[in-house]
Amino acid sequence: MRSHVNIIFQKYRRIIIAFLILTAVFFTYQTVVDYQDEVNNKALLLAESAQAFIPVSMIEKLHAKPEDTALSEYQQIKDSLIKFKQLNENIEFAYLFARIEDKLYFLVDSEPCESKDYSPPGQEFYEATDQDIQPFIDGKSLLTDPVTDRWGTWVSALVPIMDPNTGQVIAEFGIDFSAEKWNLGLMLRIIHSLAIVLCVFVVLAIFFRLQSKNLDLNDLSIKLRQNEKLFREIFEQAPIGIAVVRDYLTMSNINPEFTRIVARTKEQIINTSWVDITHPDDLSEDLSQFEKFQSGEIDGYTMEKRYLTPNGAFRWVKMVIASLNINGEKGSNGRDHLCIVEDIHDKKCMEVALRESERNKAALLSNLPGLAYRCK
Repeated sequence: MRSHVNIIFQKYRRIIIAFLILTAVFFTYQTVVDYQDEVNNKALLLAESAQAFIPVSMIEKLHAKPEDTALSEYQQIKDSLIKFKQLNENIEFAYLFARIEDKLYFLVDSEPCESKDYSPPGQEFYEATDQDIQPFIDGKSLLTDPVTDRWGTWVSALVPIMDPNTGQVIAEFGIDFSAEKWNLGLMLRIIHSLAIVLCVFVVLAIFFRLQSKNLDLNDLSIKLRQNEKLFREIFEQAPIGIAVVRDYLTMSNINPEFTRIVARTKEQIINTSWVDITHPDDLSEDLSQFEKFQSGEIDGYTMEKRYLTPNGAFRWVKMVIASLNINGEKGSNGRDHLCIVEDIHDKKCMEVALRESERNKAALLSNLPGLAYRCK
């Protein structure tokens, strides 16, 4: 499973990374575009809303000349622009332009007369660009690109003011936003978008890392189950008897061959001490060796012994006692060990039979001369 995942990831890694990068770029770009559209619309809407409160009849009384300052209409419009600027802290200037022979002149602005930025009526706006004149031509509102004039660099929202009777543009209302603050807001939005993208990437990286770890754990779990199954099959099918002895005396985890050799069920073996099923003639040697093993004098021992069967018979085995290391420690609690037994009963019986045969032959041969003499 893991190998397939690795192959797929390695094969499509570049495509996945490229897709994520393109998605991040598109998200950032779209966020910036949406932000610009939102800010542009708000700026134009603010300018159009303010322009709607300036009576056209008052504007018609103005002539873009210094004498306009004496008119009550001029003063009312100026007071309105000053209040409008005060209520909107993002606005630097608000003003009215008149177009005379393709040139723009100030009608009213939002600056007090004592301000160094004050523009008296009739002052020419000689930095005017085609964008500044465009609303007079097509009668449509627009938001300019950043433009630098004698007062600074600005982004301006320009709204045409039309005569309701003739439909002609008689003036232009404008508000200026600091280009530095405007770009700062845009930069903050870009940083915000990049921060979101970075957070998403971090989350994805963590997610993929966790997925990778989960796959590793799944693979390890599968391998452990396979190894456990293999161990269990070997344990169950081993041609020798295997048992784990807990607390020195009680047997557990007994394989089928062990039960066959001692002719008892697992339950019987678990409930019986190995001392009780050891032949009395072999018990002394077994206990002597076991005491050395128990005290740590030896790590294990091997001996041939007899196990008693329930019917009173016995069975010869070759027994190996060895320490059981679990988690790097000698025994799970320092008292466990492994008991391995090999059935050598038939071999022992053959050895006994052979020795008996040899004994009989020797006795026969030792008595042959006497027999020969009596026969004679």
